[in-house]
Amino acid sequence: MTKYESLPDNITPYAKTLCDECEKLDAEKDSDKIISVLEKAFADSPESYMVMLGLAVAYRKSGSFGRSIKILENATKIYPDNINILHELANSYAERKWNKKALTQYINCIRNHTLSPGLIQDFSEFCMEIHENDILNDQLLNILENTDKFSDTDIPAMCFAMLYSNASEYMAINKETIINTDYFDTYIKNHSYLISADFFIDIMLYLAESPNEPEILSIVNCMIDVTMQKQIPQITTHTEFLAARANLEVSNILFNNDVNTLTIFAIRTVKRKFDCDSANCDELDFLIFKGKIDLINSVRINATDVNTFKIKYIYLWSLISDEVTKMITASDLKKHTEDMICSFLINASTELIAIAEQNIPQKEFMAFRSILKKRQNPQKTITGKVPPNAPCPCGSGKKYKKCCGLLKR
Repeated sequence: MTKYESLPDNITPYAKTLCDECEKLDAEKDSDKIISVLEKAFADSPESYMVMLGLAVAYRKSGSFGRSIKILENATKIYPDNINILHELANSYAERKWNKKALTQYINCIRNHTLSPGLIQDFSEFCMEIHENDILNDQLLNILENTDKFSDTDIPAMCFAMLYSNASEYMAINKETIINTDYFDTYIKNHSYLISADFFIDIMLYLAESPNEPEILSIVNCMIDVTMQKQIPQITTHTEFLAARANLEVSNILFNNDVNTLTIFAIRTVKRKFDCDSANCDELDFLIFKGKIDLINSVRINATDVNTFKIKYIYLWSLISDEVTKMITASDLKKHTEDMICSFLINASTELIAIAEQNIPQKEFMAFRSILKKRQNPQKTITGKVPPNAPCPCGSGKKYKKCCGLLKR
């Protein structure tokens, strides 16, 4: 449940206690309980915006759009200028597929009330979903062009993110648009107060949170080259910026269902590099190792996938290119595979070995260990006559007559 305690409210202590109880519950797992508790709060404080809004959100998320709309339409009579209620009413109309009402409500919120990144994002995603791309363009440009100076850079960052997300949809259907990377470059030069690493990072993060056509990646790469890197040369070494760029490419893979052994390996690599804590590092290391094994089995066969990946996911390719290139160019792929397995087993922690044993079939894992054992105890060349009962020179620990002596016979 969302908190709305910053606004004045008509709520009783009992209803407030019930709302506080809902704050501690999981919105997805405990949705029925949240609704039950908020219905009690609503019966006690039927004119509390906090209760009405919380219950309306809970109804909408559970699929009860009619109930959500009924509460919110009544709430607008009591709180006609409450942007939280007006915004949620637009969301509920959209979920109910009352597109005309939703569009009117969103535009009313955009034009007449305080803007927020969440409002701009919801409005933009709705417009793109119902293919009202021209209306979206006009509204976003109106915000950008008619605001003298933004007090918070979150607003223009979200506007640009959604503007170029919309442009990617135009590109996907070969439709012309006036929005290109030159517009961004010109706008930034004319509003130099916006130039900062945080502003550029926010644009990337907002794009990563939204569904985008594959064309968004070429747009963003151009924005980086034409504007961002020129304004802040060190931006491409900024960890948060790189993480945002990686997550944008990952979200594009997932949204467009571009899933194969190569993209899965890249996603795991990103997770390990930017989002790893002590609790999950061993698991990620195992998944990356497993991903390498899967890649070795397919990377040479699917050369087309590799070339396509290089072009589409430029930053992700920079993270995995060394590993994949070694697989492609290895003169002895079997030896390369054995080298990788031995390196993993030698350097792995006790916890990582335990994870591998649990998740790799026993026969396969024993084969891995066997490869390592042979590397650590290579067979020695046997010269001269060895007594049958003497230890075998290969180092197996067996008698010669029951080991290499059998092969010689």
